[in-house]
Amino acid sequence: MSAGNLFAQNLQTKRGLLDDDAIPWDITAKSLTYNEKEGTYLAEGDVVITKAGQTLFTEHAEFNVKTGIARVSGGLRLETEGDVVTGREGTFNLNTRTGEIVDASLFLRANHYYIRGSHMEKVGEDTYVVQECSLTTCDGANPDWTITGSEVKVTIEGYGTVKHSAFRVKGLPIIYVPYMIFPAKTKRQSGLLPPRVGYSTLNGGELEIPFYWAISDQTDATFYGRFMSRRGYMQGVEFRYIEDEDSEGVLEFDILSDMEKTKNMTDKDALEISPFARTNSTRYWLRGWADQELPLDVSARLDADYVSDQDYLREFEEKLFGFSSRTNMDEKSNRPFQEKRSPTRRSALRLSRDGESYSLQGIGSYYQPAEDPADKNMMQEPVGGLNFTLLPEQIRGLPVFFNLESNYDYVWSDEANKGHSISISPQVNFPLWIGPYVQFEPSFSYTYNGLWAEDNEGKRENQYQTVYEASTRLATNVERVYDLQWFNADRVRHKISPVLTYLYRGYRTNGDNTPWFSPIDRGGYESPWFDSIYQEDDEDKSRNRIAFALE
Repeated sequence: MSAGNLFAQNLQTKRGLLDDDAIPWDITAKSLTYNEKEGTYLAEGDVVITKAGQTLFTEHAEFNVKTGIARVSGGLRLETEGDVVTGREGTFNLNTRTGEIVDASLFLRANHYYIRGSHMEKVGEDTYVVQECSLTTCDGANPDWTITGSEVKVTIEGYGTVKHSAFRVKGLPIIYVPYMIFPAKTKRQSGLLPPRVGYSTLNGGELEIPFYWAISDQTDATFYGRFMSRRGYMQGVEFRYIEDEDSEGVLEFDILSDMEKTKNMTDKDALEISPFARTNSTRYWLRGWADQELPLDVSARLDADYVSDQDYLREFEEKLFGFSSRTNMDEKSNRPFQEKRSPTRRSALRLSRDGESYSLQGIGSYYQPAEDPADKNMMQEPVGGLNFTLLPEQIRGLPVFFNLESNYDYVWSDEANKGHSISISPQVNFPLWIGPYVQFEPSFSYTYNGLWAEDNEGKRENQYQTVYEASTRLATNVERVYDLQWFNADRVRHKISPVLTYLYRGYRTNGDNTPWFSPIDRGGYESPWFDSIYQEDDEDKSRNRIAFALE
């Protein structure tokens, strides 16, 4: 949003609040008097006037009921939700909704703008004039840069004008414009956006002309027409919607009928992009994300990422197009987005419902092998699954807690193996105290991992593993508070928690083969303090572990 838009929107917001007659004024001062004959109220000494979350501080305020004119002097400061207006003195006509402030300064917190002027005046319902105006985002009396103008006139929902505008660095004028017009809209409007031009040895000359469509208050879209002299005409669209802070999304799509029908495998530059052939001339990339709250407290999370070929993201990653263009998916969705050289592109839909003590999630996903076309029929990744987690729940007020982890996945591939896997893991904990200082917590768990697979020739394979686990945890806390005078800190607490744990884990399996898509966890004791294997048979192992730690 431009500085003019921000300035106009801020003035519009403040005007709406001050003009609301249903909201009363609250005035405090050292002295409050009323002259009935002249119809004037006079407030002097530490005057504070409050209305609708806005507070005006001044030393002298006078209001004439008959004329509707209010005058403040002795300095003024108006605070509104972090925004601050200051000035030497001001006059306001509440009947005509006009007024002026001398030696005015406006600070907009949202974008850290400072707007100053020798004279700020509201001359009409929606028109403001600032004399000897300057704008900057720098703090301090000597900003690094400023934009100045001899006169700025702004009409809200219209346009603003600047006379003798200059961009200054350390007070030195760098760019001068004698007269400039800028939009002062507080509402979005459809229209053409500034064009973009560029050149690359791969694509030739490039020209892009975007068109912005303000569909509604909650939706908008940008259409992109891009011409590349060596590649052809690319069309793109970016659709955005926002329902509330928890429901919003972005969907983007670009398509190109490439003038280079196939990839030249003798071109070194083309081979640097990737060593794989390309025979398609229709090039496209679909990507996007959406967070949507559904009925019954169900949350939906959608991620889309599908590309026509392995070279697309690398050929169009610079200048106007490709991976680095458009919305930053990582920042907006708060979810990681596949890197442009990732061998796969992942699309997924997750539905979840979270309660106070449980979480239920269902997910469907597709992994596109964008790196090597030969792998397209050999990918083996989960395409659907369910996960249920029960957080520790106390049983009937006893010192017994029960929790559960469970998971199901279905894996599919055109030519490779496909099948199902399931995992169920209940656990019981008994947190106890031995005296006032020592915590003793035994726990027991059982895990079942099962797998049913079938290859492309119809051959079936079943595997399972059961894991029995028993552990104890012995812990205490040693702490001391030290007096300390350091900055705003008066005291500091030092705490050490020695923890001694013992773990026994037993395995039962029906085979030695590792599952073909989801290896069963074997415990991973790389460097235990004490680790013994009682049985040599790989199908039946038991392990002990003792560990000490300071937490």
